[in-house]
Amino acid sequence: MSRASQDKPGCCPAGRGTARSRKCGVLAVALLAALLGAPAPKTTATAAPTPPAAAPASAGEGRDIMLHGAAPGRAGCAACHGTDAAGQPDLGIPRLAGLSAAYLEQQLGFFATGSRRNVIMAPYARALDPGQRRAVAHYVASLPVPAEPDRTAPLQAAAARGRVLFAHGAAQQAVIACAQCHGAAALGVPGFSPGLAGQSAPYLADELREWQSGGERDPAGQMMHSVSVHLSDGEIEDVSAYLSGLRRTGPGDEPAAGPGAASGAAAAASGAASEAAPGAGR
Repeated sequence: MSRASQDKPGCCPAGRGTARSRKCGVLAVALLAALLGAPAPKTTATAAPTPPAAAPASAGEGRDIMLHGAAPGRAGCAACHGTDAAGQPDLGIPRLAGLSAAYLEQQLGFFATGSRRNVIMAPYARALDPGQRRAVAHYVASLPVPAEPDRTAPLQAAAARGRVLFAHGAAQQAVIACAQCHGAAALGVPGFSPGLAGQSAPYLADELREWQSGGERDPAGQMMHSVSVHLSDGEIEDVSAYLSGLRRTGPGDEPAAGPGAASGAAAAASGAASEAAPGAGR
């Protein structure tokens, strides 16, 4: 074989362990891979780490906070609101059972930040982190609503007057019907207004007076102030008595009329919009 044929381009002389022979071997493997359709190596991009999802509210943690407090030496919510979250109506301590988890969590946040001022609630709310507030709100919202006790005859009369004010408002005083915002059955509107059915009458009256005074409460203050400022003290007592007499059996259930409270609130509220005072904005 001639020298020319031995050095022919593309030929790798046998027996030579040279760099040239090794190069030819690499080329041959690459050619074979191409003929067989082997995929080319891919560079895998490193994905950004996914942030951990927020932990769901723990019913066990919420129960512990409710019954025993969030830390040693600090009383649980049950110390004032009761283990069943029924509150102490005669003392003006509100019932929490039956309120939505979203509303309860929101109000705890308001107490914690000072948007809603209360010397008793503020330190308790500030002691809870957002996850704890969520946990206890979900636990309390899961509790059934206790039945309201029977009411006396004077309260029955006050409730009858309060029913009219709740359902129709008082046009001559520029007071719109409470039902327009809180619902004909006083169950509230999710994300907008709380349910009031079955709540403590002294608590409701105290809150209305707080709105009336213009004291800082929470971002809904201006709306409630514009309505409550036109109510007399007697009307505040009447509408509070009516609302406390509406009872419900569980979260989200339609309330039935309690003793002495009229059962036709939903029908009566149908004319609330037409009878509201002109220009009484929400």
